[in-house]
Amino acid sequence: MHTKKEEAIMKAKAKEDAVFSSIKTMAENYRQDPALMAELFAFGSKFYKYSPRNTMLILNQNRGAEFVASFQGWKNLGYSVKRGEHGLNILVPVDVTYLRNGTGKDDWVQLRNATPELKRQYELGNVESQKMRFYKVGTVFDIAQTNMPVEEYPKYFNMGISSELHDDIAKGLISFSEDVLHCKVVTEDLSSISLRGYYSQSDNHISLNDKLQSTQLLSTLSHELGHALIHNAPSDKSASQKEFEADAISIMLDSAYGVETTQSRISHLSQHFRGFENDILEQNLDKSATDQQMAVDLAMHESFGDVFQIFRDNIDLINEHVYQFVPKEQLQGLTATQKIIPKVEHNQGKTFIQEAIEKAQAEQGNISHNIEQEVELEGDMQR
Repeated sequence: MHTKKEEAIMKAKAKEDAVFSSIKTMAENYRQDPALMAELFAFGSKFYKYSPRNTMLILNQNRGAEFVASFQGWKNLGYSVKRGEHGLNILVPVDVTYLRNGTGKDDWVQLRNATPELKRQYELGNVESQKMRFYKVGTVFDIAQTNMPVEEYPKYFNMGISSELHDDIAKGLISFSEDVLHCKVVTEDLSSISLRGYYSQSDNHISLNDKLQSTQLLSTLSHELGHALIHNAPSDKSASQKEFEADAISIMLDSAYGVETTQSRISHLSQHFRGFENDILEQNLDKSATDQQMAVDLAMHESFGDVFQIFRDNIDLINEHVYQFVPKEQLQGLTATQKIIPKVEHNQGKTFIQEAIEKAQAEQGNISHNIEQEVELEGDMQR
């Protein structure tokens, strides 16, 4: 027979393990839709392929650049560069033809500066010539700097759809971020369709892409809020670990408020879950395969344990701010229909994470899964 405190500890551990298991399954089972990739490749085929050097120049000026073309190039595609946009500088190769105009080593003249007679002899093949390549500075513009409608972007870069509910939940998260974390949230032109937003640790603020519509804006905001909660101080965590942890916060918030986790969030989770896994494996190359897997499991559970603790420590305050914009009863009703992973069979009326939690809790002695009771009991333990 367990004491009330022991049951509370078991329940908290069961819930943490269940949520981690569901997020891990989500990351491992994600497969990119081939149709989306085919459309992306077809869309990309319309654009000139730049040299590695120019690609580096472009990304150094706009790390979120995806599809770039010259001013005339965009016109040829039927779109215009928006007024006031500043282009990205690249190096444009220019081949210049020189004609020999004498016998000395310096007796060469550019074709355009040659005399009519020398040009005529050149056309007849009677004059020695050579081509030399030079470079001049050219300007290109990213797709985000044009008037192409968001609806015409490749579906891979889905900007989301309008939703009053998502907007209201976002208002609550922004209120929490600014009032509690003192982390300002701004929406701005990031000159990109792939860079959705970022958290700046140095000045503690979140920037969101102004092209995002409600569903994607909420997904990005909850992810960046995860960074603000967990990564607000320097650490030795890898980039993949940080992104994985922020995704975990985002997905738990989705589940808490009954909104569907976006496919782009699941894709991002999957990418960085595998990156985090590879980081750990690289640190344990001298160990056996069994020991390597144990190291991966341990590191991930420790990482998620920290995330889960931060989530539990803050969810009550987050709820207080969200409930100012969305009635508590409305959100509780939504969790009965929300679906975390499309195409994964689960009991109707329950999310994937909720099922995992209930299963784990049942194994721990059929402990009640009422979330409010859990929060109150955990508060008793902390006091």
